[in-house]
Amino acid sequence: MAIVAARTSVTLAAAFYARLYRTYPGFSHWVAGMFCGILGFLALILHPFAAFPSVVLANLFNTLMVVLMLDGTARYVHGRPIRRVWYLVPVLAALIGVGLYLGGDLLRARVLWNTVLLSAFALLCARLWLQNPREGARRLSRMSAVFCLAYVVAMSIRGVDWLLAPPTRSLFVLGPSEAIFFLVVGMIDLALGSFYLVHNGQRMDAELRESTARLRLLTGILPICSRCKNIRDEEGRWTPVEQYVRHRTDAEFSHGMCPGCFRAMYPDYAEEVEEMGEFL
Repeated sequence: MAIVAARTSVTLAAAFYARLYRTYPGFSHWVAGMFCGILGFLALILHPFAAFPSVVLANLFNTLMVVLMLDGTARYVHGRPIRRVWYLVPVLAALIGVGLYLGGDLLRARVLWNTVLLSAFALLCARLWLQNPREGARRLSRMSAVFCLAYVVAMSIRGVDWLLAPPTRSLFVLGPSEAIFFLVVGMIDLALGSFYLVHNGQRMDAELRESTARLRLLTGILPICSRCKNIRDEEGRWTPVEQYVRHRTDAEFSHGMCPGCFRAMYPDYAEEVEEMGEFL
């Protein structure tokens, strides 16, 4: 219940964030994955009351959670989704979980199967984070990869603990090792959920700074020649006004002629053009 409460708070925060701010590809998959994680733990709580539905739903939602996390990370880091065939893995996981349950409720085998499956997806997510090509996000991406690896370590220790446990051990009798495991997993869930928000915010900030850097505004006093209208730049060179403005903004020039200059240069045609209402 503590993990459900923690995941719910982070998921609601992420969903509220998505309503208020711009999000990037993959963010919605992260939110959906966190929601599936909540449903997976609720399915485990259901086990004492309805064992068979609990096994099916827990395997389905917990595996769907890591698939969505992997898809969201691939979309965010590389801008492309994973193959759709990956979404068949939760169905396969549910079927295997049902088979182990009907085969004599092999609890130890079910725990080890989930350990291997979820750890494999966490390793794939860590690999994607380490491949993040964005310069400003590499440190945060490495931290995300570290927490994914921490999840793998926690799952592996739990798997070894179950291998050494007596056959009569129950999943719903909370011993010290299980308590520590769920505490660590809850902390990792909170960290990764927070990192998703920070990743999105950092990327938005980086794009804003990049856009601001490209938009170089002309401010202050510009030294301009009173005759040829060339402008003196910061290095003391005199350049045409068109070139000066073009190099400092995104503006482009289209040359024409104002009515006053047209009358001065072409007085014989000015009246006719003016009556037409068109000047170059």
